[in-house]
Parts: sequence; structure tokens; C-alpha cells
Amino acid sequence: MGRIFQDARLFPALTVAEVLAVAFERHIEVRDPLLCMANMSSVRRSEAQVAEGVDELLELLHLTRYRDSFVSELSTGTRRIVELGCTMAHAPSLLLLDEPSSGLAQRETERLGGLLLELQGTTGATMVLIEHDIPLVSSVADRLVCMHLGGVLCDGAPDDVLADPAVAASYLGESDVAVTRSGVRAAGFGAGLETSSRTPSIGSGPERLS
Repeated sequence: MGRIFQDARLFPALTVAEVLAVAFERHIEVRDPLLCMANMSSVRRSEAQVAEGVDELLELLHLTRYRDSFVSELSTGTRRIVELGCTMAHAPSLLLLDEPSSGLAQRETERLGGLLLELQGTTGATMVLIEHDIPLVSSVADRLVCMHLGGVLCDGAPDDVLADPAVAASYLGESDVAVTRSGVRAAGFGAGLETSSRTPSIGSGPERLS
């Protein structure tokens, strides 16, 4: 199981390739410092395996051009993808993402959504996404669970959940002015919201994102 936290904690003074190499630490076969000092063949093989894994992640996450960039130089969105790469280094079958769009620009959020779908298709990992950005979750989820005040308000296919009047009311309130302004009555809840809302939590479903 892997987990992405809301605030990425990486090593700002390391390059992207170095940070990803650190993430492979659990897979290093040779750990004896004396063997490392002697540069034994087993150590070289172990280092080569890590380097190969880093190259694969850089390509998978479209980070090749940032290989030698320091983490401190990256945008928030790119740092989030590097953090995702660190988690994918463990080859998780279940990935938990806690508000991955937090602090991201709209273009970065759109890029993240496409990348999550690509990763799921490539790795087959089940993903559980806790997120308030309606366009993001509705674009990647097979199943949505809307929670409000600590309870499940609605659970089902994205279109069904976003069309539920109770879900719209929990986000927008029951004021006719707010509902009309959002475009919910004319276009449906999902289409009427162009920006993310910040009240209930929405998670995605078990096939692609759960």
C-alpha cells in the first residue's frame, strides 16, 4: 500500500533522480557499508538495479527532463508527481491519495488527472482518492462516495452522485440564488461547477479509482 499526503515532504537539496533513488532503498540488496567501500560487484549490480528503476519511473511519470533538477526548483505540481513516483517505487497494489490537487494550478490538476488514469492503466493499482475538486474526481473515478458531516451522503456512479439533489445542496446550500448561479438546475451539478468546492469529501471507486 502506498500513500500520497496533502503536503509533499521531499529532499529539497537533492535532484529528482536522487530522490527517486532514495525511494528504492527498501529494494537495495547489498547494504553492508564495507562492501560498498570496496565497490564489490554485488554492490555495482544493486546500484545498477536502482538506476534502472529510476529511469523507468522518470519515463512512466514523464519526468525525464527534470532528472537533474533540484526538488527546490520544481513547481508544486511537479513536486507532487515526484512524490507520486516515490510511492510507485514500492510497486503498491493500493494507492491512497489525500487531496493531491491541493495547491495546484488548474493546468497542473488536469495533468495530474490524466497521469493517474495512465498509471492505473499501466500498473493496475487500485486508487482511493480523497478530494474536493469536483472536475478532477468526476474525470477519473468509476465510483464516487460523497461524505457530509461525517456520514455517507451518496454513493454510486459519478453522474448519479453529482446529479443527486442532496449532494448539490450539501455543496451549494438550499438558497435559490446560489443554486441558480451555479447552473445546477440548467446543466446538472457536475457541469455547473467549474471550480472546486471545499465542503464534503469525495472519494473515487474500486475499478479505476476507489
